[in-house]
Amino acid sequence: MIKKLASLALALCLSLTATAAWAADDIPGAELKGLSLTLGYQGAYMYYSERNALTNNELDKDYGWMSGGFADVRYDFNAAFARLRFDAMGSNRATYDGALQNGTPLKMYTHEFMYKSEFDLGYKLFDQDQATFSPYMGIGYRSWRRGENVQPSYVEDYTWWYTVLGVNHMFRTGKWLLGVDASLLFPFAMKMETDMRGLYDKATFDIKSKTGFRVETPVSYEIYASGDTRLSLTGIPFYERWEIGKSPTVTMTRNGNATSDSYYEPKSTTDILGVRIGLGLQF
Repeated sequence: MIKKLASLALALCLSLTATAAWAADDIPGAELKGLSLTLGYQGAYMYYSERNALTNNELDKDYGWMSGGFADVRYDFNAAFARLRFDAMGSNRATYDGALQNGTPLKMYTHEFMYKSEFDLGYKLFDQDQATFSPYMGIGYRSWRRGENVQPSYVEDYTWWYTVLGVNHMFRTGKWLLGVDASLLFPFAMKMETDMRGLYDKATFDIKSKTGFRVETPVSYEIYASGDTRLSLTGIPFYERWEIGKSPTVTMTRNGNATSDSYYEPKSTTDILGVRIGLGLQF
């Protein structure tokens, strides 16, 4: 499924690039040059689902709208670009739908907070007419704090690093700058930490990594220009998917002593569908 979506995104980028090749050649590439800074609001609907590794039945889920902000800094050289990205969002009204340890069904509001940072380097494989097409690689870090300050739930801290392999296509027409950015996400050093409301010492669960992906469709409209300086309104619809595998079983300890209790982190998926809205400054 991931490979099919990635192939579709790549085909779309190539199609847009081919279309751009027939456009007027009085504009060099997408006019991406120098430093660009974009800041604004990020909102997204999250759906997280834990499943039984054997039956694939859903064990519990977290879902709801999250709000926060984002910042993108990009520098365009003649034949390459460097990009630093950061976003964070949270909610105190997400819904947990699952069960207590004894199997009693439970549905309640819960707190969520997640952030990630990423650094990318890209090469402008195609940069003429009104279009720029760039494959890129990157590295990032993601953190998610789940269930904070909510009883009878408990805090779980998910963290991992990830590498990125993607393509970025931008196309300028008049005051509009349109794009598609699609990438595969390869997590590593994945873990979840919890002390289960202080019932045990803090335990670390080593999570099995699986490939995820991300698709973005940025759209900008220039509202001011003077020389090399441009100010634009920017909107970026996006979809992001993470998937993790079942962890090994961990024996819990209390005051450094092993208990008779053991747990594991189930396999899960996280789907995030959202939009970023902000102001972009190029100079």
